[in-house]
Amino acid sequence: MGAATTTVRARIGYIPRGVNLKGRRVRAQYHIVPDQAAVVAGDRFGAGEPLCGAIGEVFDPPDGLFPAEVTCESCLMVADRHNIKARGGGQ
Repeated sequence: MGAATTTVRARIGYIPRGVNLKGRRVRAQYHIVPDQAAVVAGDRFGAGEPLCGAIGEVFDPPDGLFPAEVTCESCLMVADRHNIKARGGGQ
């Protein structure tokens, strides 16, 4: 039997700098955010939560001269490991 493949639809989300929900200061970063909850290779990803597990309100990237690019190294590593592609920017 072949291994089942799961396609995770994701987008780029923006968490601005400031204080997160745990009271820690964070810098502004672009994350990879799944559209719906999924389990891939035993890892659970919540809908609307960054792949890296960052805590904070996720917004759509602000309009700018250039398309948004993911700046969170942890999100990039998780996405690479599970072959997740984010739409809406350069990843």
